[in-house]
Amino acid sequence: MPHVELLICAQGAAIDRFTNSLSIFEFIDEFSPPIYPIFIPKLIIVAMLTKESNEEDNYESNIIISIGETELLKQNVPLNFQGRNRLRQIFNIQFIQVPNPGTLRIRLEGDKIIGSEYLIALNPPTQSSITETQSLPT
Repeated sequence: MPHVELLICAQGAAIDRFTNSLSIFEFIDEFSPPIYPIFIPKLIIVAMLTKESNEEDNYESNIIISIGETELLKQNVPLNFQGRNRLRQIFNIQFIQVPNPGTLRIRLEGDKIIGSEYLIALNPPTQSSITETQSLPT
């Protein structure tokens, strides 16, 4: 049965077309906004899965984003290993509204895959303040 080896959220990810290297930019592990609700304009989800060579190539799965018992997004995502035993998948999620502090849960799961979840801390609102200033020569 295929299983998720890596599930991570970031602000960007790319696969180099010459070297096939995966780069993940600015991974996200928490948000500390000044107020709620917040709108997350872009969330990149990177998943790496593996399977045995005798297993099928195509699977149905879901990306589920929730906070507490509230499901914010559930999207069906097909997975196609294309004859290989490893799959790297990049999902681009846009415009998620998060209503309150807590823990944002991002899950990749399906009936025929061993899924995984990634957690993002949603900290209570913080006071906006200027912590340091710098004078620039004119």
